[in-house]
Amino acid sequence: MLMNDNPAIAGAGAGRLSVPNAAIIIAALLAPFLLYWSTAASIVSVWNSSETFAHGYAILPISLWLVWRRREVFARIPAAPGGRPWVCSPCAAPAGWWRAPAKCRW
Repeated sequence: MLMNDNPAIAGAGAGRLSVPNAAIIIAALLAPFLLYWSTAASIVSVWNSSETFAHGYAILPISLWLVWRRREVFARIPAAPGGRPWVCSPCAAPAGWWRAPAKCRW
């Protein structure tokens, strides 16, 4: 039984994932860890030193298992841009301005 029985995506599965698309997905998943390596290392050190946050090692395997369990549903969703990006744009610009260092602002 599918949680989302939307007829628009019922037959949208196109088969196996192509190699270029798989490479893009893998790069997108690894990029944050590579770009923020020092932050990831500090998170792991907190997981090692604190019993409160020791469950951090279980998050990735559980998340992967949950996605794997629903892989048939995800395979039916077309890989196409969608939504309305103009809805997020008014929020994104002020957020970037707020995060910029003061010396980089005009």
